[in-house]
Amino acid sequence: MAETWEDKVAPVRRQREASLAKVQPPLGKLPETLPLNSRNLPKELLTDREIELTEKCTVKQLLARLRSRSVSVEEVTRAFLRRAAVAQAAVNCLTEVLWDQAIERAKYLDSLPEPKGELFGLPISTKEHHGMKGSDITSNASYVAWIGSKHRSIQLYDILWDAGCVFFARTAQPQTIMHLETNSNIYGRTLNPYNRDLTPGGSSGGESALIGMRGSIMGISVAAFGVQLHTVVSMASSRRANGYHRGGQRTHMIGKEAILSTLGPMAADRDALELFVQTVMAAEPWLLDPSLTFKPWVPHKFDRPLRVAVQWWDGVVQPHPPMTRALKEVSAACRAAGMEIVDWDCEQLDHKKAWDIIASLYWPDAGDEVLGRLKSVGEPVLLLTKFIIEEQPSVKKLSMHELWERTAEREAYRDFYARAWTNTAAQDGKEVDVILCPPSFGAATPHDQSKYWGYTAQWNLLDYPGVVFPVTTVDPVKDPRDESYVPKNEQDKFCFEMYSPERYKNAPSLDKAAQFLQSSFIAWREAAFDISVKSLEVKDDVLIVQENQYADAQEIFHDFPSHLFQGKDPYIGHALLTMMCCTDIFFVNQKIAAMLLEDSKLAKKIEEITFKPNLTGLRRWKLIRPHTTFTSDTYNHSAYRVTLKSGDQFAIDLTAAQYGLKHSYCVPWQEYQQKRIQRVEELTPFGAQAAKFADGKNRSHYGDPLTEQILLAGYKVSDAIEAGIVREFEALEMTACKLLVSTSEDAFMDASMSMIDCGLQEAAAAKKKFGRANCFKVRVG
Repeated sequence: MAETWEDKVAPVRRQREASLAKVQPPLGKLPETLPLNSRNLPKELLTDREIELTEKCTVKQLLARLRSRSVSVEEVTRAFLRRAAVAQAAVNCLTEVLWDQAIERAKYLDSLPEPKGELFGLPISTKEHHGMKGSDITSNASYVAWIGSKHRSIQLYDILWDAGCVFFARTAQPQTIMHLETNSNIYGRTLNPYNRDLTPGGSSGGESALIGMRGSIMGISVAAFGVQLHTVVSMASSRRANGYHRGGQRTHMIGKEAILSTLGPMAADRDALELFVQTVMAAEPWLLDPSLTFKPWVPHKFDRPLRVAVQWWDGVVQPHPPMTRALKEVSAACRAAGMEIVDWDCEQLDHKKAWDIIASLYWPDAGDEVLGRLKSVGEPVLLLTKFIIEEQPSVKKLSMHELWERTAEREAYRDFYARAWTNTAAQDGKEVDVILCPPSFGAATPHDQSKYWGYTAQWNLLDYPGVVFPVTTVDPVKDPRDESYVPKNEQDKFCFEMYSPERYKNAPSLDKAAQFLQSSFIAWREAAFDISVKSLEVKDDVLIVQENQYADAQEIFHDFPSHLFQGKDPYIGHALLTMMCCTDIFFVNQKIAAMLLEDSKLAKKIEEITFKPNLTGLRRWKLIRPHTTFTSDTYNHSAYRVTLKSGDQFAIDLTAAQYGLKHSYCVPWQEYQQKRIQRVEELTPFGAQAAKFADGKNRSHYGDPLTEQILLAGYKVSDAIEAGIVREFEALEMTACKLLVSTSEDAFMDASMSMIDCGLQEAAAAKKKFGRANCFKVRVG
């Protein structure tokens, strides 16, 4: 009897089960009925120690522990192997776990006298169709006909291996590797960790589901339509990259150059993406692959606010309500951070035409090669394979001449889009820096319903890099279906009718930023989100700003030592209240500005909110030490100016309290400016006393023996920075010196820096002491 496709698949499935059976100790009994949201399942099956290692650390934090040898590579590897096995049981994301290989590698790394490489001991998961080290490694790329095939290691994986990583699990991809979901005849359907009724995306849905379950915290994604769709639906972050070697993948139509696949990292946190890029670029992959651009990694430094173009829709399919809400939230945060927001008009850019071009170039042979491979072993053609090949009007078998013409259309469209981007500078010389756009029309789709590629394939046709990042989740209250909406076309109608708030509840909603050369959005996006304002409330035209962690003077200060507060009134108290908190104050200011614009009642009263950088501020100290220099010049401060339609103006600047302005969100703009510049020493009660103290006089004016002892101690700026008390040296310079205006004596600066050092010990007690909420009131009209 002839061998059937099921006969070929059976040993592969047995191999997967055998690899999972090696997991030690074995997992406990699974629940009879798995929960719809599976993300908490590991806590029922893993030890507290395994949860700590797999869930409580970012990639960089875990690497720091591994390099310090405070935890062994083997212990970390075993923890992730067991968590990956839990993920497989919950969402069917793996093709195998590499138990033997991973443990052997971990023991080798532990045996080294010194840590080796930037990724020393880091577990990394991989897609099944990638070639990699190992004598028993095969790759079928989800084609039954390719079961048992071997091929060479992919260059990217060689780089990661040399950097010290541990490959520990391989993940599933869909049939033909060309679905926006992950389903194959070999491994079955992969499910979404947040909602098993929804897809984890594709083609790297196995990776995204595994990372969504924290069964991995870094993996590699490859797709011919970007690497963003799978991250949309499983709350991972990803970066699409144009400069990584693609050789070593098993895929179809090798040699087809019209549309190239691309590699990119997926990770559980943003810093991991940057670490990945740094590691790969440091290996100079272009020396082995002439197709790559010579592009060393250089972190971008911004010398001006970014100009962000927002793509509210692609001109074909309207995004679902939660995706639009995510765009609004990010746009408001960017605007509040001083960035300029403009609209990106896709209707004029004809994204539908882009899809027609790229669909044709995906399958210039009308799918003959892949369909023939399926037919050769009797493998059934899945629904989404039929959809992407047989149901696209532009997909047909092209002659050589027709392929040239289609490729010329691709180049013409790229030129057209590049001109549109460049023309954003036509009026004022300021070109758009980045496009903020949905990575999909909505959150994860129900199974077999992912049939609109426009939001992802667009950027692959243009060959733009990008990054996808989490913003929010679907909230039925905030994201109701708009029953009055009239779809623009059949595709729009299909996607609109798919949406139901209850069906998508808690599904992730993410945004994507696309840019020409580097995804600079990575470098600045955190500034728009690390904000601690809890809520706004409007009562009788009074804005109530409620901050959720601090009390009295301390509502803006993160983990600040309690003994540095002198007096209960923050506006007549100790000037050193500003120590170590300026960055956080600025985030609060951003959020206030954003929320003013978002509130419909308040927005009607506001003419504009303007970010005002480079405001004249206070003198800095001059202090020379081995590690740094403070120079005496003008400190440039930033604030927001709100102009009401009545013509009145007021400042948004929480630090205004430091200038003797009691209500820092309702200060008239002119008064704010005047008091900032004039007589600063007199407006800060501590200023006049500082000179006496610096001369050794009035040392006991604090009335606090502990503080006096601190003042006599040495200071360690680098320790404060490393411990996370300040985020970077500039923040320390800005905050530590801001109010020290009356003297230039080194003694007083010594005392100030000593307080920072002592703050490491006192922070926890201060936060506990000042833990209740507080409000500011602002008159806006």
